[in-house]
Amino acid sequence: MSIAGLAGTDYFSNSFPEGVCVAGLTGGTNVVTVKDANGNVVAGIDGDGNVSGQTVTGGMDVIAGGQSVTAALAELPQGIIDRGWIPYQSGHAGYPTTPIAAGTPTGVLALTENLQAGRVYSIRCPSFRVISDTAGAYARFAIVTNTASTATVSSTSFVEHYVVFDVTAADERTCPSLERVFTNATAQTQTFMLVLTSTGGTVQILNPADSGGRCAMLVLEDLGAYGSGDEYSGGNSGGVVQVTGATTAGGATVTHTSTFYPATSKSYYQSGTLRNTNNTMFQGLDAVPGDGSLYSYMDFSAVAAAITAGATINWATLRLYCQSSYYSAGMTVGLYTASTLNDINTLSAITDQWLIGEGQVLTHTLAPAILAAVMGGDSYLVLGANPWQGTSLQYSGYFYGAAGAAAYSPLLTVNWTY
Repeated sequence: MSIAGLAGTDYFSNSFPEGVCVAGLTGGTNVVTVKDANGNVVAGIDGDGNVSGQTVTGGMDVIAGGQSVTAALAELPQGIIDRGWIPYQSGHAGYPTTPIAAGTPTGVLALTENLQAGRVYSIRCPSFRVISDTAGAYARFAIVTNTASTATVSSTSFVEHYVVFDVTAADERTCPSLERVFTNATAQTQTFMLVLTSTGGTVQILNPADSGGRCAMLVLEDLGAYGSGDEYSGGNSGGVVQVTGATTAGGATVTHTSTFYPATSKSYYQSGTLRNTNNTMFQGLDAVPGDGSLYSYMDFSAVAAAITAGATINWATLRLYCQSSYYSAGMTVGLYTASTLNDINTLSAITDQWLIGEGQVLTHTLAPAILAAVMGGDSYLVLGANPWQGTSLQYSGYFYGAAGAAAYSPLLTVNWTY
């Protein structure tokens, strides 16, 4: 066991790292044991680095198998986030209590919700019964939407059905359920309204058979983060759908999630001399005097080639594994972009920086300008101190390079729509 403020070598020529270090004995399986007041073992670390205990608390995150638990949980569906309904109309046939006149579009139910960016949602209306007083009349039932706190009967139609009353007067019909699954790229407030319109006669939503039931209902559901597969914003349960924005030949925008490992990674001394290829990526001051402030390039030239020109970049993340840092608590990642390998004349200003713990595998959401630069010709993401080749020890450490286990290599994930 050693406790030291700085790394060094003892009188027996054994090297030791900075901080507290407990080394297991050869052939031994246990390194650290924690017992409670009654002598029961409640936690331990064995010679292979396996940790056992009672409860794990992470102030920022917990990494399992190289995957952020916080990020994994955030991608899961949240289920129903909002719903509203028209209750049973006691003493009346249904809702509205006065049937809607022909040619009068009427909003009967609405939901307003703050939608999160990068999520898939479903808005649906279960089937309900309707009645008209005129044979040959037909009615339109639609869920319309508007990206604001209000919607009107003429707002964009998400999904709709037409029902024809073609037998006798006072003809009753069932409107099939309406549903639309859609992706939401940016955080926004959105309103959804159920609109009824009749042509040739009045229309009214009938009461359910059970007085405890509902005449009609709108349900908004969170289906999780998009990226596990392609999501079509044109998906619906039938009828007429208006799709806005850029569309494919099939009539709907498509959202993709693409992942990229660097083709190569290269680390350089401050002098510009290559230190290694596809190995440890160094950043900042090195432990060896004279090496200067090191930096590393990651080749992501495949990104611009794989993503369709003109696509909308919704978000992007970069995963790094910090193998060691000067300070045991961690370090600051400094990220730049460049169009040419090891040419500081093409190096951008600092584009992003964030904290990472020593020994941590962290997935960080990148600033939008970074992906814009990569798509615009800056094929390299560059790790370096801030300012460039600065001497602050807060930026000193090294990361897992391009070669080796996929769970620890740098990973760029891009979510885009075209």
